[in-house]
This record gives sequence, structure tokens and C-alpha cells, in this order.
Amino acid sequence: MTFGEAATTHLRNLDDNLSIKPRTRDYWREVLLALGKSWPGLNETEVRKIGQSDCKKWARVYAKTASPTRYNNAAAVFRHVLNVAIEAGVIYSKPAVVVKRAAVRGKQISLPTTTKFNAMIAEMRAGHSRDSINCADLAAGLAFTGCRVGEAREIAWRDVDFDAGEIVVRGDRGEPGTG
Repeated sequence: MTFGEAATTHLRNLDDNLSIKPRTRDYWREVLLALGKSWPGLNETEVRKIGQSDCKKWARVYAKTASPTRYNNAAAVFRHVLNVAIEAGVIYSKPAVVVKRAAVRGKQISLPTTTKFNAMIAEMRAGHSRDSINCADLAAGLAFTGCRVGEAREIAWRDVDFDAGEIVVRGDRGEPGTG
């Protein structure tokens, strides 16, 4: 079994998993494509011939060119594809166990002051579009609740408890806490 054959099986498994969103499937395809480009000949290589030293060499080179998040996801998809080979009985150990995760630093967020935010909302409300007020209300609602657009889209009247001053955020799949 070549790595490319194992990758095809892995992608088929992703397609069969209905809990994965289409965009997520597309992302993993992109990561797998980037992995193939970063490791010439990988798709034609027999998985039995991929050793820990090969994995270390790839990780050392790829970590210098990719962002930490992309590197970690490429390493993850690499492990998942090798797991397909393990499940098929082609290999018995995990050569990618030597590939360590890269540290991901959080982004520095620069939020506007309350005065500046209120001025932005007021400017949105004063717009000359028929939806200016609705857009301003949406922006303010997202900011005050901390919801994402997909989460806010799913909020229904049953989720609002005026007495307790609470909103249940069900996420974009309709289940509490899945957003």
C-alpha cells in the first residue's frame, strides 16, 4: 500500500463521516495536498518504507516554511493516513510518533474602546442602506454576546430567558455547547 492509496482511503472515510462539515473536508484535502507538495514522492512511497528518520527530516524542513497551525494539521493528517495503513495491517508501528507539535501562539487582539465601538455602531446605524440598522444591531449583538455568526443564526426565542438574563447558545448544529 502506498501513502497515496492510504490517503485516498482516509479521504473516503472523511467523506463517509456525516458529522464533518463540507468546508472541513475541503480543508483536510488542502492540508493533504500541501503535505504531498512538501514531501516529494510521498504519495508513491510504500508506507512500509516510511521510517522515523524520514518523518523527522520532513518535520524539520516543513516546520520552517509553514505556520505552526498548518504544520500541526499536516502532521495530524499524516498520522491519520498512517493509521489507515495500520488498520489495514500493512504496518504495525507509527513512524510519525517522533513528529512533535509546534507551539501555536495566540494572536494579539486589539479591541476598540467602548467609546470607539459605540461610535462605529452609531455610524453603521446612520448609513443610507435599507439594512443599516439591522446590520448595526447584528454587530452589536455579536459583540455583546460573543457569538459567532453561525451561532447567532441559530438562536430562537426558546433560547432567551429574560428573567435570568441569559441566552442559550446552541451553536450551528442546534445543540448546546457545540458552536
